[in-house]
Amino acid sequence: MEGLLLNSLAYLRVLSKASTTQIKEWKIEDLKNAQKWSTFFDKVWQQLGSNKKHLARFNNELLQIVQNHKINLGVTVDCQFLAQSRSFLEKTLLMNPHLSTELFHEMLTCDPDMQKFCAAVIKEMDLYNALTEISTILQTIS
Repeated sequence: MEGLLLNSLAYLRVLSKASTTQIKEWKIEDLKNAQKWSTFFDKVWQQLGSNKKHLARFNNELLQIVQNHKINLGVTVDCQFLAQSRSFLEKTLLMNPHLSTELFHEMLTCDPDMQKFCAAVIKEMDLYNALTEISTILQTIS
């Protein structure tokens, strides 16, 4: 389990970089590696998910790692999160203004599901922007 926890720490560090300016340094290979990590943890979840004892132990030790290394992703980090982290990774990357055109293009062209996901994120951002604008207008009126 120790190796799995070390892999978790490495992947959490990758996820934490996805929202920073460090994304400027990423190449297509880095993106693919991050996506492979998410696939790996999906498989881990499938194996651990049925064994409540191992899952509880893993989650407790993972929580300690997150706290000790001061990793803050703004969400609860557990095995289930890691298993479903691909959408978190991709949404974080898409919302990062420092994402290169090359990586953005790779995300769109390599995966049809990503194209749907991008469309959903864009809709969500448009709704957020519209609500923000309405809120600003309402504040100036009152």
